[in-house]
Amino acid sequence: MAIAARLRQSRRPVLACWATALRLHAFELDTAARYRLPIVTVIGKRRSLERGDQLQIQTTTVPIRTVGCELAPSRYDQLAAALGAHGEHVERADDLEPALDRALRSGLPAIINVAIEGLAAPPTPPPGSH
Repeated sequence: MAIAARLRQSRRPVLACWATALRLHAFELDTAARYRLPIVTVIGKRRSLERGDQLQIQTTTVPIRTVGCELAPSRYDQLAAALGAHGEHVERADDLEPALDRALRSGLPAIINVAIEGLAAPPTPPPGSH
C-alpha cells in the first residue's frame, strides 16, 4: 500500500509502520529501491510473536508450550542497505526523530529498525463473552 500511496501522492512523504509482519513482505523494499520510491518504513522490532493467545487456547491436559514465537534479531536496516536503500537501527526513543529526519532527507526508500520491548498481549475474551 505504501508503494501505491507514493505513486499517487508523489510530493508527500509516505510513512509505513510494521511489526514483525515485514518478514512476509520484505522484498517490497526491493521494488521501492528499484524505482527509487522514497518510502520510510518504521518497524517496531521485538524478539517474539504473541505467546498469550497460544497459551490461552491450550488446555491443561497437555503440557503448556508455545510454537514458533521466538524470532531472530533480524536487522532490516541492513537488508535496506543491501538493496540500495537507507537503513537505520534505533534502540533509544530519543534517537527515533533524528533517524526519521535522516530517512526522509535521504530521498531513498528507508527502513528504520526500532528495537522495542516485547510485552504480553492482553487476554482475548472467549467468543460470546462480550
